[in-house]
Amino acid sequence: MARPKPLAKAKLRSNDRRHYYHIFLWATQEEYEQAAKVEGEGTLAVCITNVWADEHGNATVNPKLGELHFVSGTWCVNTVSHECLHAILHRLRYCNPTPLQVLDEHAENYDPDDEEVIAYEMGDWVEAAMRWLTNTDPDSPYPKSTFDI
Repeated sequence: MARPKPLAKAKLRSNDRRHYYHIFLWATQEEYEQAAKVEGEGTLAVCITNVWADEHGNATVNPKLGELHFVSGTWCVNTVSHECLHAILHRLRYCNPTPLQVLDEHAENYDPDDEEVIAYEMGDWVEAAMRWLTNTDPDSPYPKSTFDI
């Protein structure tokens, strides 16, 4: 069966401008489940992360970090921020700054500015996703916004 066509698709770009997530809006639960391959899981949104292996089997990162999927009319600020946190955690695992640079104040390469990088990225992704969804979803639970991604 062919993948259904989304109501809309956009990119959430990382502040480093090299990495991004695709964000999808689906018309129905069934289309979302089929496209995101989450049939029967009972979810209303999901972050699907991409990990690539190089020729030696080592994990590497493609510019596309993954995909965020939402169903029309079923998302809210909590759902969007939840999925964006999954996206940020994946970004931390594979892109700079690394988790130790952000979380371990005793690490040699700890830099408090790295925490700001991640905090702003998280805020930017939540804001961009929320504004895109409110402007795109015909069944948005929120009024339209003046911001586009």
